[in-house]
Amino acid sequence: MKKKYLILLIILLLTFGCNKKENNKENTENKEKEPAPIIEPEPKEPEYVDLNNTPIGIYKNNQRVTEYKETFKVGKDIAMFKIYPSTEDYLSLSGSFGESFNNKWKEYNTNGNLKIGFNLQYDVIDGRHFSHTIRHIPDNYAYAGHILVFLYDDYDLTVNNKIYKHIDIEEETDSSMFSSIKLFGEKSCGEITSKVYLTVFTYDSDDDFDEKGEYRGNSKYTITICDPNKTC
Repeated sequence: MKKKYLILLIILLLTFGCNKKENNKENTENKEKEPAPIIEPEPKEPEYVDLNNTPIGIYKNNQRVTEYKETFKVGKDIAMFKIYPSTEDYLSLSGSFGESFNNKWKEYNTNGNLKIGFNLQYDVIDGRHFSHTIRHIPDNYAYAGHILVFLYDDYDLTVNNKIYKHIDIEEETDSSMFSSIKLFGEKSCGEITSKVYLTVFTYDSDDDFDEKGEYRGNSKYTITICDPNKTC
C-alpha cells in the first residue's frame, strides 16, 4: 500500500515539475516577444532662418565705402560714417541726411522692430583678437582703450533741431536709430596690428545672434579701416 502511494506521489511531482517548466518557458517566450520601450528623441531647436534681407551700407560723403585709410592718433577721430538702407555706390539725397534716412528706412521697417547694430574687430600687439558686437550705446571701457565708438541718430537730431552730438547711454530709447557711427583713437590705439573690420547689420530679434552674441543674419555690410603707416 505504501509503495502505491509513493508511486502516485512521484507521478504528481513529475507532472507538476513539467507544468512548471512549461509555464516558465512560456513566460520567457512572452517576455522575449514584448516590444522594446519607445525612447522619444529630444526635441530639436528649430533651424535658424533669416528672412530679413534689408539692404544696408556704410557711406562717407554719399559714397559707399569699401576700404578707408586714416592714421590712428590718440585723441583724434579715426573716421565717421553714415549708415543707409541701400547697396548703391552713390547716394542721391533730397533734403537732409536724417530725413532721407528716415524716409528710406520706413520702407523696410514696416513692423517697427528693425534695428541697426555694429561689429568691430581687430588684433592687437600681444596677439589678442577683439570682436565687439554693438547693439546699444556702448560702455567704452569695454574697448580696452583702443577705439571709442560714438553713435548718432540723425533723424532725431534733424527733426528736433538739436546740436549735432552722439547719443549718451542715458539718452538711448527704443526709438533710437543708429544712422551714423564715429570711431575715435583711444590711448592704446597704437597697439592695433591689423586692419579694423567694421560691420553694420540690421536685426529684428535676439534670434539673429548666436550663443556668443555674434550676428548671424543676412543683412550686413563690412568695410576695412587701416593705418597707412602700419596696416594698409
